[in-house]
Amino acid sequence: EYCFAVSENNRELLFRLNEGLSRLKDNGTFDIIYREWFQGPGEEVVTEVGYMEYFRYTLWSFMILFAGLFVFAVWNLTLKRRVDSKTAAIQKELEHRKRVESDLQTSEEKYHALLEMLNEGIIYTDKAGFISYCNHVALKWLGQKKEYIIGQSIEQFLAEPRTMSTFDYLKERSNEEPVEVAWKTGRKERLDSLVSVREIQEKNAGLHGYIFAIMNITHRKNLEKKLMQAGKLEALGRMVGGIAHNFNNYLQVLVGYIQLSQRQINNQGKLKQNLAEMAITCEKARNIIGRLLSFSKEKQLRKEYINLNKQLQTLLPLIKKFFPENIEIISNEVQKPWYVLADPGDIEEIVLNLLVNARDAMPYGGELHISTHNVVVSNEKAKDIPEARPGEYVALVVKDTGIGMDKKTLARIFDPFFTTKEEGTGTGLGLSSVYGIVQQYKGFIVVHSQPGKGSKFKILLPAYKKSKTPVKPPVEEKVETRRLSQEKETILMAEDDSQVRNVTLEILKSAGYKVLCAEDGQEAMDLFRENADAIDLVLLDVVMPKKNGKDVYQAVKKKNPFLPCIFFSGYSSAHITPEFIKKEKVEVIAKPYRIDSLLSKIREILDSGEQHVLRKTKKSSDSNMM
Repeated sequence: EYCFAVSENNRELLFRLNEGLSRLKDNGTFDIIYREWFQGPGEEVVTEVGYMEYFRYTLWSFMILFAGLFVFAVWNLTLKRRVDSKTAAIQKELEHRKRVESDLQTSEEKYHALLEMLNEGIIYTDKAGFISYCNHVALKWLGQKKEYIIGQSIEQFLAEPRTMSTFDYLKERSNEEPVEVAWKTGRKERLDSLVSVREIQEKNAGLHGYIFAIMNITHRKNLEKKLMQAGKLEALGRMVGGIAHNFNNYLQVLVGYIQLSQRQINNQGKLKQNLAEMAITCEKARNIIGRLLSFSKEKQLRKEYINLNKQLQTLLPLIKKFFPENIEIISNEVQKPWYVLADPGDIEEIVLNLLVNARDAMPYGGELHISTHNVVVSNEKAKDIPEARPGEYVALVVKDTGIGMDKKTLARIFDPFFTTKEEGTGTGLGLSSVYGIVQQYKGFIVVHSQPGKGSKFKILLPAYKKSKTPVKPPVEEKVETRRLSQEKETILMAEDDSQVRNVTLEILKSAGYKVLCAEDGQEAMDLFRENADAIDLVLLDVVMPKKNGKDVYQAVKKKNPFLPCIFFSGYSSAHITPEFIKKEKVEVIAKPYRIDSLLSKIREILDSGEQHVLRKTKKSSDSNMM
């Protein structure tokens, strides 16, 4: 750029010069002059117009660049926002998937934990029946390891033979009621079960497999068998009781007439000997009937509080004499046994029968262990034994090392007349009488035996921790026959069996008594109303038509509370219980009774107590009136 120096006072000149220069620039003359006068070789003329263009171009370049940068920044920011949004969505989706997978895993763990907690066996199979899952209960029941059972066909564990495969049979009954199925186990035992089958359906894929829910009913089936056996024994017992009752009546007639004949003959040696043999035979028959009644739980009881240890200490020295030397008897009694409330004779019969059976099971010798224990049976243990009740028991255990028994024999050991002994060496009534005695005392028996490994009998009787009365030794029955009725006492007798009634009438008349006979309970009550003041004693059969013996007794007691009464019966009855006998202080004589026993008991009752005094007072009063 060029400048002109002009005097300060000559502004007009300055104006003219500037105007001229401006025109020179406008028409291009300035550039010509500059090139000719001032430009050196190779130099370009830089004019004001070039600088402006350069500036303009530069400005536009910067504006374009800034616009590009701005657009890029906006695009980049938008892209970043989109990426961040997408990344957040993906992150959220990943977190959701992780949460779903965690929940699914937790749910699966809970599901499997629930399956493992069930008391039922659970098995999953595919459509072809190959096992994919088996809970620990099923593994335990089948007696197999998980590594072995997974992948195996379920068919190989099913034991039931059918015309079609058991798996196919179960498939046809899927989603229906449970089916009873038997399984083979690794222990070579049979597992009885109820199986419910359900189809496993997958969404959009159809049938995936099957789930088997298995309920173990082996224990229940075994209990059912035992209950059936117990029911059979119960029915058999009722039948035996009825037969024994009738047989006792027949024996009573025989015994009565035999003993009457023995009294009526003098010293006719042969006849008297024959009668004696008949009497012995009747006594043997009476003992057999007693065993049958024990089995049928119809035997009359005389209960006492008994210490089993003392009972064994009395019996074992006597029993050892009948055992061979090659059998060692080992006893082990508990230090402080609880008491049992029982008839001492019944305890003796239980011990003798068990020991004799153990002896016979060891023909080549061995060891016989007999012990006592105090036992508490819990509710859980009681469930395993059909006849057991929870409570406290005294256990009598007899164990031998003999030949043992198989399952078939074990199922019948308590049947009357069943025996494994040679013909003529056993009656088959030993264990049946033990069973009946134990049942009568509300106890139970547990038996374990295997062929070649001996047998173990465990008798459990209800326990009493304190004895309310001392244990009394057996008292021999006193027989008194010489003292007969001197005062013509009157006895009211009621018996529905005509033969028993007639022989008893003969017995009482031979002893000097006046007898009023009735053939049923109603007739006995009528006779008592008509002769109440004359009757000194009432003799009643327990079971009679129309009115039973207890009904007659209660009617008599209302009229005369002091009149003595004797019941006689061929078997125990629900009417005359031990509690009733103790409360009413009545006497009970079991059929078939001996003449001496009956007459002795009648004399004993008539000669003692308030009735004796009242009778004497009454007769004295009648004499004074005369």
